[in-house]
Amino acid sequence: MEEWSDRVKSSPAYQKATELRALLDTLNPNDYAADIRNHLERIELVVESVLDRLENSDPRLVNPAALNNIGSYLANAISNVNYWLNGSGETYLVSSAQSDMDNVLSQLMIIGPSQDTPEARESIAKLRRSVAGHTTAVDKLIKQIEAKGSVADETIDQKVTEAQAEFTRLQKEVTDLDTELTEIKNTGAQVNTEQQKAYTKAEADRTAEFAKLLSDKQKELDEALKTHNKTAAEAIETIRKSVEDDEQKASDARQRIEEILGIVGEDALVTDYAKS
Repeated sequence: MEEWSDRVKSSPAYQKATELRALLDTLNPNDYAADIRNHLERIELVVESVLDRLENSDPRLVNPAALNNIGSYLANAISNVNYWLNGSGETYLVSSAQSDMDNVLSQLMIIGPSQDTPEARESIAKLRRSVAGHTTAVDKLIKQIEAKGSVADETIDQKVTEAQAEFTRLQKEVTDLDTELTEIKNTGAQVNTEQQKAYTKAEADRTAEFAKLLSDKQKELDEALKTHNKTAAEAIETIRKSVEDDEQKASDARQRIEEILGIVGEDALVTDYAKS
């Protein structure tokens, strides 16, 4: 089992999904307009769906070709998001990256069976965005404190207090996220176990059905062979008796011919004797 899990974790799909999620975590959605946030949230939700599917699927049933294809599409998406971040234009985010997400979704459905937990994925995505937003806010506060080293101590203390409050809220968000992820993982593991049991039972039932079918067909074959052998034996016996009857008739005919020839021969001898 471990070798299959390692294959999934080391696959291009898992590696690139993790890389793209890390890139999105560096962004604060509140820094962008609503339409840009929508595009970022959609990319994040697709990435979370990929990771959720890979982490909650039986690794023995995962399609390797789909993993490679998804990895390729996600690599393209990372490039397009970076182009957008570097000022090359919104088209790379709202068109090219979204097209990459469409391609990812087309492959996601053939990865393998998994528990479908859209509510859980949406919750995870929201929590991750919230954590990212708090992290960015704290980073800004820290930079403000560093940039205002000459301000009054009261102002610095106020900023430090605000930063500590943000850290506290962030810690709570992280704790809540960890708790929910644990619950989702446990639920997914339980459902996966039930799916595996159902699959195993179905496979056993199919095997039993096939064995019964083979047994029934073998009985039919044995019965047919038995009937055929009986019919063949009766036909052979009939032929044998017919041959014996023919042989007896031939023997009787030969004996009668010999008798007739004998009588004719005796008559010939008597005639010759009378003439002499």
